[in-house]
Amino acid sequence: MSTSTSASTPVSGHAITETETITLADEVKNYDITGLISFLQGQDLGLDEEDLEIIRKEKVNGRAFLKITEEKLRS
Repeated sequence: MSTSTSASTPVSGHAITETETITLADEVKNYDITGLISFLQGQDLGLDEEDLEIIRKEKVNGRAFLKITEEKLRS
C-alpha cells in the first residue's frame, strides 16, 4: 500500500510532498518494538498475548520484522 498526496499532508508525524511516496513497509521499518506491537494489534491478525510476548522477548523491531517476513516468503 502506498500513499501519495498532491499537497503537503501529515503522515506518521511528518509532512509528505506530492513527489514523495510512503509505503507501508517504509513506515513499519521505523517502528521500535512497542510501535510494531501496537501496529500489529491494530491489523486484526488474530495475534494473542503469547505471540506478542515472542516479539518482545526476541526484541523484534519493524526493520527486523520485515526481514523475517522476507526470509519466510523466500522459503
